[in-house]
Amino acid sequence: MQREVCSDEHPDWEDLRTKFLTAGVASRVLKKSSYGSGGYGSYSNLLRWYKDKDFRERQKTDLKKNPFVQHGLMYQSEGAAMYSSKTGLTLVPIGFVCGPLQKTNGFAEVPEYISATFDYGVLDYPIVVEIKCPNSLPKNWQEKHWVQCQHQLQLARIEVLHLVFYFPPSRHARGKLVVKVINVNSNWFERVKPQYDKFWKLIKSD
Repeated sequence: MQREVCSDEHPDWEDLRTKFLTAGVASRVLKKSSYGSGGYGSYSNLLRWYKDKDFRERQKTDLKKNPFVQHGLMYQSEGAAMYSSKTGLTLVPIGFVCGPLQKTNGFAEVPEYISATFDYGVLDYPIVVEIKCPNSLPKNWQEKHWVQCQHQLQLARIEVLHLVFYFPPSRHARGKLVVKVINVNSNWFERVKPQYDKFWKLIKSD
């Protein structure tokens, strides 16, 4: 695993994102017939994000002001602490990881332009942990997050990911933790890889 400790709050992270197709936006590249496609935003806007620096800067400013993004950043560490408390597992930060990776038993080939910024790994067992802090559990959580999880599993060469939804306590409710177990699906990744290749060729073309 080619690993560089770099969180999404690191000053170099935004620049790194322009050089790779990141796990968080990969679902926007896929056709609607692909499982987990859709995610956040459109194909055309993602293409523009890579090609147009001014558009990218405006998007970055809007994202920082987004109350849902602010909420997630505020409670991510608290959610990780709650996960460790509930499971007894020790979490360690992973950070930024990218390809290329050769095909191995149980895992697909990952091209050099694919990357992901991980939240945590479990020290005790081979498990990746992704923390989400929404206001409520979305009914279409798989559509929103499954593709991101598959990218992380391929890059980490780990078979299991815990997708953790943390809801902090409020005046009306106690704190809540929901854990969804995601297993690696290398056959799916190999099937959709040509769609990623096609998109990345557009990014690299003048």
